[in-house]
Amino acid sequence: MIDELVDLVVDRRDAADAVHQRPFVVGIAGGVGVGKTTLAASLSAALARIDLSVVVVATDNFLFPNDELARRGLLMQKGFPQTYDVDAIESVIATLRRGATATVPVYDHQTYDVVDVRTDVDPTDVLVLEGVNVLQERVADLLDVSIYLDVDVDHARSWFFDRFRDLCEKGEGFYAPFKTMTDAERASIAESAWSGINLVNLEQHIAPTMRRADVVVAKDAVHTIVSITLT
Repeated sequence: MIDELVDLVVDRRDAADAVHQRPFVVGIAGGVGVGKTTLAASLSAALARIDLSVVVVATDNFLFPNDELARRGLLMQKGFPQTYDVDAIESVIATLRRGATATVPVYDHQTYDVVDVRTDVDPTDVLVLEGVNVLQERVADLLDVSIYLDVDVDHARSWFFDRFRDLCEKGEGFYAPFKTMTDAERASIAESAWSGINLVNLEQHIAPTMRRADVVVAKDAVHTIVSITLT
């Protein structure tokens, strides 16, 4: 089904070519852990096979650092719209559309924080921007095609718990303190994070943005894409 998304991107890009500057920006939104990164990688690879240059950027890179989130009282709301530096996202896309190289911050999922590293992104045919906040109004205004990855909330919860358990067992970086915990202790932390942060963000901030999507991609319990619907 990736071919359907490729056709959509190519058709929209071709229609816009007369007036559009590179890059053509594709947004992929959806809840935590539903497969946005995987879909972005698959779409990027498929577009590259038809000789389009593609760069994937996660909006997690534009989260405010933990120190700044703590100063603003937002540390326990990380991933909510107000925890992102949207000015920086706008600046990166504006820079690329001027044909210049843009500098992007780097978020480290091992430390759960922005690190003191930057990466350069060169002008490209297609920019795939993926993240939970991609269809928030100011970010959505930057997109040429928008995709929402729709998953049943019970599946999303199950995948979050599975991923949390796997990361705890590896016990690297942020998860090192959880490595020696019991399964019950880990489950309690996962439930608190899911119900107190991720589910609230999904219901209040992420799912309502699906109305802004050009296309909704639905997945089943085993991560298989079951439908692609133009809105």
